[in-house]
Amino acid sequence: MQGPFPLEAQDIMGQLADLFLESSDFSWALNMMLRKGVVDDKGKKVVLGIDDLIQQIKALKGQYLERYNSGEVFAEHWQRLYQILNKELHSVRQLLDQLEGKDLKSIANKEALEKILGPISGKDLVEKLRRLKGIESILRTHLAPRWRRLTSVLNNYKNHSWTIPKLRAEFALLIADLENISAVENFLDRHKFKGQEYLDYLRALRLKEEFGRLEALDKLLQKVRKGARIGEIDGSVVKELLGEEAQEAIEQLKQIAGLLEEAGFVACTDDAKLQLTPKGIREIGQKALRDIFSTLRKGRLGKHTLNHKGAGGYLLEDRKPYQFGDPFIVDLTPTLINSLSRQARDYLHQPSLPLTLSVKDFEVYQPQYLTRCSTVLMLDMSWSMTWENRFLAAKKVAIALHNLLKTQYPRDALYIVGFYSTARELKVEDLPYLQIHAGSYGTNMQAGLKVSGRLLARDSNPNKQIIMITDGEPTAHFEKGELFFQYPPAQDTLYCTLSEVRRCTREGITITVFMLNSDDYLAEFVNKISLINRGRAFYTTPDNLGKYLLIDYITNKRKQI
Repeated sequence: MQGPFPLEAQDIMGQLADLFLESSDFSWALNMMLRKGVVDDKGKKVVLGIDDLIQQIKALKGQYLERYNSGEVFAEHWQRLYQILNKELHSVRQLLDQLEGKDLKSIANKEALEKILGPISGKDLVEKLRRLKGIESILRTHLAPRWRRLTSVLNNYKNHSWTIPKLRAEFALLIADLENISAVENFLDRHKFKGQEYLDYLRALRLKEEFGRLEALDKLLQKVRKGARIGEIDGSVVKELLGEEAQEAIEQLKQIAGLLEEAGFVACTDDAKLQLTPKGIREIGQKALRDIFSTLRKGRLGKHTLNHKGAGGYLLEDRKPYQFGDPFIVDLTPTLINSLSRQARDYLHQPSLPLTLSVKDFEVYQPQYLTRCSTVLMLDMSWSMTWENRFLAAKKVAIALHNLLKTQYPRDALYIVGFYSTARELKVEDLPYLQIHAGSYGTNMQAGLKVSGRLLARDSNPNKQIIMITDGEPTAHFEKGELFFQYPPAQDTLYCTLSEVRRCTREGITITVFMLNSDDYLAEFVNKISLINRGRAFYTTPDNLGKYLLIDYITNKRKQI
């Protein structure tokens, strides 16, 4: 059974986004989805995950343990064994009675004794008598109620020389099932049944087999949980053990990779692993960050909205009556309606064709100026960003910004710079896979700003900006080619970093800072950047990226969004 998947590939990618950005490993993210299942946009689970099925197995086994009691599983076996042993004990006692105090010639059943004790001669009669008494003692012991390990008793008599042939045959029937009896005993040793309903042997044997199948399925699920292919799991076995809903979950989880591949979000590599395609990376970045372009200067035709109206750019829904000097971009529908209304009013009759148009009839669109922008995204990759999941939050913002620029503003230039103890340009396609730069100390904003400035200097675009995502704490800088690190930050580090801010300001580069920490001490330095550069700072925390304080030093206005 394989029902249609309840969500679209786009919804699946949306749920994979955070998992992927957290790990930079798409295989791990997909595995986590298989483990946890899939939810809809309201948070309701629509596809059970591997962990849910593992929990179902545990719960089902728990129900059996709470329902059944294993105290009487071997009651019938013990009863049959006791009967055999009692008869044997009675026969041995009879032989003892004959043997004690008598010589060999007076023993009535010498043949039966010799079957048990071997050839009997006068000189070893005492020893044979001792051995027979030992057999009697063992029989008495095994008939005691406290003896509960059935296989141990059975094994003791595998090579016993029975005094009565009929008992030998009865015991042979009992011990023929020794392997299953031993397996059930081991099963009961591992699982403590403590319920009210007593198990018989056959039901216990079936439960052992069912538990074995459940544990085999659990083992397979655990393997998938650790990265094995989910295709190894047989849906029919899942249905038989856990029901149709569990089977449907397995079959739907098997569809996920195919749905993503069919939608073009992932592709299969030569080693049969899935990796994100550029389309998949764009899908992960569906978060808008238009605010950072809200006050750009007018420039050549691009696609950023300015705060005043004018010619050039895309059309807005806003329209107005035409006035001399307006761009003549006619909105035809209201223009014709105005003509019809005017003729009906002026001539007091239904308008006739052809319509006549007056200057007052025309309504025109109000286009906005659009501008191009060159942007460097500076991403803090230093060790301090590991605290409080800051780096994960930074990656989310960075991915969203990249997606916005490439989908909404394709004529813009975008560069990415990672900074830690030093700084380097990064490829856009590597952005989702970025990780903290372990093994080095320091947050070198100075180096990041220098690399960013060199990249922007190659671009002739009049609108240039640096968007820096950081926790706001510069702790390293280069001085005469040597790296200097100190925490808390040294005054020389602060001075050198702010000197780069001043250089960027002189070159007309606007610096926008996304700071993923609300600490006042750290915020003070970011405020200095904004004061020098007349740029803006966006304050947020990793846990609440969607709401942050926007300090805008251009408009001197503080607002919360």
